[in-house]
Amino acid sequence: MNALEYHHAHETEEIEAMCEAAGTNYAYWRQIAYGHRKPSWQMAQRLAKASGWLLTTRELRPDIHDAMTGD
Repeated sequence: MNALEYHHAHETEEIEAMCEAAGTNYAYWRQIAYGHRKPSWQMAQRLAKASGWLLTTRELRPDIHDAMTGD
């Protein structure tokens, strides 16, 4: 599931809770979801974990995923 799909599939309150668990805020999340910003590798990892692994680092940062994981 990519960030925009996740955004559309969940209620605002759920996304806000995920953002809080990841250490970010809803405004920054929306910028990620709509492709205006890319999260850092560390933030991508935290978002993936906070989403219950519905989001993945590969979806959030495909440009650096292989280099960071050795895949």
